Amino acid sequence: MLKLLIRSLLLCLMFLSLHPASALEWMPGLADAQKRAADEGKLVLAVFYGSEFTRNKNNLREEIMDSDAFRAYAREHFVPVELFEPRDRARHADFIWKYRALCLTYNIKMWPTVLVMTPEGIPTGGIIGNHREQIVKPGISYTINSDEELLNIICTALDNALHVAEKLREAEALPDGEQKLQALASVYYRLPPNLPARIRFAQHVADHDPENKTGLRDEYLNMREMVEWGEIGRYGMDHATALRRMQEMIEHARPANLLTMLQQRYNSQSHHLHTEEDFRIFNQALADYAAELEKSAPDKAAELRRKHEELYSNDPAEGLRRLQERREAERHQKEQLRQEEEAAGKAQWKRRRSGSLLILPSP
Repeated sequence: MLKLLIRSLLLCLMFLSLHPASALEWMPGLADAQKRAADEGKLVLAVFYGSEFTRNKNNLREEIMDSDAFRAYAREHFVPVELFEPRDRARHADFIWKYRALCLTYNIKMWPTVLVMTPEGIPTGGIIGNHREQIVKPGISYTINSDEELLNIICTALDNALHVAEKLREAEALPDGEQKLQALASVYYRLPPNLPARIRFAQHVADHDPENKTGLRDEYLNMREMVEWGEIGRYGMDHATALRRMQEMIEHARPANLLTMLQQRYNSQSHHLHTEEDFRIFNQALADYAAELEKSAPDKAAELRRKHEELYSNDPAEGLRRLQERREAERHQKEQLRQEEEAAGKAQWKRRRSGSLLILPSP
């Protein structure tokens, strides 16, 4: 793969020496990009940004996307499109709603996300995250030290996406049947495991596999449920409404997701403790979570109950009293630190002022 990347970059440089690259033609919308990609036999390069004016957007365009090397590379394989929320939300409310629905479909959680997809909208790869802290492998991130290094990472990811797209075309060309299903599943497992948009690929396989012979129907439904779970509390939803929505989803949760949901509800409730009623709900969330955890890890469940009792108590009134004491101690500590910093600042100002006084000689 490294040799292929180096060869691609050398070809780009040779091309640039003869023909300076012109600007990429960014399409006005995803549908336009998909249509053109289908007409030209290319893939769509969709770049998702959180909003129209962000530092990530400007930096990625200036440092990478507008560079001659990237233009030459991208023009050969892709039809590019940028997707983001316009600044004027009142004027573009309908567009913003569609953008958020698109992010939900592709499970876009970090910005920018550079996503490669077929003209039919099936993702074949990409790269996610802040452009200076690329997530290269699951659980691993590191700081990029130069534009050249970042360009190499992005092009490597896009090369892999091109390879996956070719394997997808081969699988799609097979006649319907178990061989095609297994081929599609094999392509799915070639996707980067830390690419959230793979949920859309899993959905594509599940649509062809109603009997779940590949197992990807279950995987897709599990991922889709957790995407919906992750939307709870967003876009101004108050905590009481979020709790009701959590309870509704927990009551119908898929087995693979139940423990995670119970844990996250417990953690969420720990940040909203103001009354004894809040503590009663919190203690019940602990009981549900610990009971489910006990089925697979009884030692961890026992430790969870012990820490909860030590920190909060199982009595709502006592739990509220302990929490109020800790909050008061934290407020006192912050106030003391503020006073110390203020005193240190005054002392420093006095030293500077005394040092700047001119001592005139006696006549």
